Amino acid sequence: MEKMMKVTLAMIMSADGKTTIGDAPGANYWASPEDQEHFRSLIAGHDCIVMGSSTFEAARSIIRPSAAKLRIILTRNPERWAKDARLPGLEFSAESPEEIIEGAVKKGYKKLLLVGGAETNERFLDAGLVDEIFLTIEPRLFGTGLPLTAPLEQSVDLLLISSRQLNTQGTLLNHYEVVKD
Repeated sequence: MEKMMKVTLAMIMSADGKTTIGDAPGANYWASPEDQEHFRSLIAGHDCIVMGSSTFEAARSIIRPSAAKLRIILTRNPERWAKDARLPGLEFSAESPEEIIEGAVKKGYKKLLLVGGAETNERFLDAGLVDEIFLTIEPRLFGTGLPLTAPLEQSVDLLLISSRQLNTQGTLLNHYEVVKD
């Protein structure tokens, strides 16, 4: 399949590489205000958002469904979410990353933002579908928590496009291009 859409992965993690504190879901309560501002700007600049069902559960209270922005939640059991699927702009799917992109393109969407979690990130990276990554690193150590990706089938090379410090605490925002063969 020829890729027809730009795919951007956006994640936040601690300095020791964790995207959650232990098994507590989400980053909304520990992300810096500067990262949250950056993340909101990415959301605003994309017309299609893809996340796993655990990420959806963690962010559910702050997601504002809208027909103007498609949010696709990857799940092994789309039927479980039948009530939520009635809300405008929310779809629940067990499709492959390739099928997700193909369907979004057919519906006229142009820019996909991938927002986790680890399994969803791994599936898109292993399929070679991610073009760029925005990775915020917060100056915190959690010791335990979820990684950026589930184990990858093979390594992914990145090229640093830019890096900037977002605040005086040392929050870093790194922008990478995914190196394609």
